[in-house]
Amino acid sequence: MSFTYTTNYLIPKPAVGTEVDAWGDDYHTGMDIIDTRMKLNADAAAAKAPLVHTHIIADVTGLQAAIDGKAAVSHTHVMANITDLAAALALKAPLAAPALTGIPTAPTAALGTNTTQLSTTAFVKAAIDNIAAVDVPALIATEATVDTGGNLTVTNTHSGKLIRCTAAAVITFAADAAIPIGTIVNVGRYAAGEVTIAGAIMRSIGAKLRISDQYGGVSVKKIAAGEWWVWGDLKT
Repeated sequence: MSFTYTTNYLIPKPAVGTEVDAWGDDYHTGMDIIDTRMKLNADAAAAKAPLVHTHIIADVTGLQAAIDGKAAVSHTHVMANITDLAAALALKAPLAAPALTGIPTAPTAALGTNTTQLSTTAFVKAAIDNIAAVDVPALIATEATVDTGGNLTVTNTHSGKLIRCTAAAVITFAADAAIPIGTIVNVGRYAAGEVTIAGAIMRSIGAKLRISDQYGGVSVKKIAAGEWWVWGDLKT
């Protein structure tokens, strides 16, 4: 009996027209060959790693050594490892007691600044220029005396001035934080009307707080927050 075979695995193929027994023998032989081949392929596939898989570092040749040769994401350096860093820092002034040379620049403080901030001297000249521009005689003539014909509460605008009372009045020295300690205000009784000094805490001889008579006067000085000292022509 002549046989034909498959191309790859040479599996016998039953010849057409053969007897049933002969055909069955060929079929059985072919199935055994197929079964054997499939088993071999399955075993070989099972021994392979899946297409998507993981490895521990030790399974990859040279990987651990390569990682050890790299710097950590977060790490430190000594100054010598950074090119030109020491030379660049040497050109900078220290924060503590720097010895500046040349003409260093700095901000210019606003007029009236009284702090320990670093500043140029330009604001000093501006302050002097402002003083030079003031007409002192005219200022004294127009602003040194404040007339009042009634009650008045003293503010910082009255600092260093004479309050001239042209009628009966109560002059009140309130606990105004805007008035600096050390401020002195003078009060004069220019008319016949009674003039009384009042306020939060008033210090005077015998607790006297009224100006004694016409053309009399007193001086009032702020000696603490909300506290004033009164002296002069006083009566009870």
